[in-house]
Amino acid sequence: MPQADGFIQLIIPLTLLVTQPRWFTQVHNFAKRRWIDIHVVNVPEGPRHAEVWTSTIIIRDVRTDALVQCAGSMHSATGATKRSAQDAASYLALVALGVTQ
Repeated sequence: MPQADGFIQLIIPLTLLVTQPRWFTQVHNFAKRRWIDIHVVNVPEGPRHAEVWTSTIIIRDVRTDALVQCAGSMHSATGATKRSAQDAASYLALVALGVTQ
């Protein structure tokens, strides 16, 4: 590794510095603020060494008139990890809520 003045210089790929947004965190925060009532279902499929996760976010109830069209909607997505499936399903829910595009 290259050294400069006794310090080790680390070269970090840009892909490690740029992270994807946690869409599930935003949906969870909406639920904690009591704007929406959600139910999350995560199901793994396939062998343990090659699982595919399916995550479904059900918006059971909304507490504001602006979001009433989303009550009872279901948003599903799959991913290689539980986190990626949850985030993809959450993104779809946020699009339906009109929070993101």
